[in-house]
Amino acid sequence: MSTFSWRVLRLPLLITLLWGLLLFTLFRWTAQREDEYTTGLARIQTATLFSSIVDTRDWNANNGGVWVREHPGCPANPWLPEEERTLRAEDGTTLVKVNPAYMTRQIAERFQSKTMNFHICGLSPKRPQNRPDQWETSALLDFNAGKTERFQLVPGRRGAYYRYMAPLRAEESCLQCHQRNKTGDVLGGISVSISAFPILASVEQRNSMVGLTFGLIGFIGVLGIGGATLPINRKKEQAEEANQAKSVFLSRMSHDC
Repeated sequence: MSTFSWRVLRLPLLITLLWGLLLFTLFRWTAQREDEYTTGLARIQTATLFSSIVDTRDWNANNGGVWVREHPGCPANPWLPEEERTLRAEDGTTLVKVNPAYMTRQIAERFQSKTMNFHICGLSPKRPQNRPDQWETSALLDFNAGKTERFQLVPGRRGAYYRYMAPLRAEESCLQCHQRNKTGDVLGGISVSISAFPILASVEQRNSMVGLTFGLIGFIGVLGIGGATLPINRKKEQAEEANQAKSVFLSRMSHDC
């Protein structure tokens, strides 16, 4: 009988298979938890940025807009009534009114980067640049239907982005400019985007390390299973072979007698 017969290898192979399935299940569970944790962090980051922008807008709206010195980077807002666009100070300086929308747009233009940006938009904007893209349009329609936010990993030409968007609803301070609306109406929304590349790369690196760790544990486990079960099974088989040989010998002796 071969040293590595099926009877010897059967139990070690079965235990190894179960051990491998257990480790694979644990690895998949760990990787899934890592993905969920990372996605949750991305959602918190985008939602926090959105909240910061909204808080800044609220401060502006509650103060009836702010007046700043006119300069090339901040000309008069053409979307305000003409009598509300500028103000002449006593020293001759021209001040321009910056309402919440104008302020948000200027911050967004200065805030643009390869990893993070935001965009104020609406379904019927006065300013053409505030038109929503396809993803934003879908989100705005959902907001009109009662949904409160949208978060999604979206592929793009420059790589994937985590995108978050929530509605801008009319408050009492907003009705001065949005006279056709009433409190609680959806005026539009702000979409926030952050690059998913550094986040996904970090997840992939951690999952690779976890995979190597589980692989090492699996290899050590297989060696332990083989070292513990193969000698026992081999001795058991040898004992069975000896018993069979003994039975044959006694049978022959009985026959000769």
